[in-house]
Amino acid sequence: MTSGFVEDTLPYSADELHARIAKDPGDTIGALHDFQSNSFPFTGPTWTGALRSLQACVSAYPGDGLTVANVLQSDDGDLRNAIIHGWDTAQLDEQALGDVLAAIDGWDPDEIRRAAVKMLSNGGTQTNPTPWHQYARARKTASSLWPTQTVTGAISEGENRLVGVAGTAGCHARR
Repeated sequence: MTSGFVEDTLPYSADELHARIAKDPGDTIGALHDFQSNSFPFTGPTWTGALRSLQACVSAYPGDGLTVANVLQSDDGDLRNAIIHGWDTAQLDEQALGDVLAAIDGWDPDEIRRAAVKMLSNGGTQTNPTPWHQYARARKTASSLWPTQTVTGAISEGENRLVGVAGTAGCHARR
């Protein structure tokens, strides 16, 4: 018996995916979906690799996340999350911040909550810091991510703890 690991090879570099998105975003999403499979490939690009390609592209070219967001279908939750993970490490200017938050606000919070909360709480990266807590719009988005119903595994009412969704942005939103 031999053992090993499956490599989640990226099917496209950030630059290759950027060029494809610029040419035809809908076709690009279709090409990414070609890696989505019920089988478990042992070699070559996988669905996870395709999602990581999109994340890397959006990190390098944040506007591509907005372009792709406009052609996503209702069942493209994995792609939405990959886009958000890309924005988490991207360098965003004031206009892009507003556009990113508007896109996130239009998506189902239950589907993107984990990725969006991570993005808002991380504050970007050391090289691309994003002070989300300083933006009223980000605090509003963080507030909207709070579940309106009981979530399985959440802290019960009887516990004396405060849990902040989206870290600093969430804490400011709840004040």
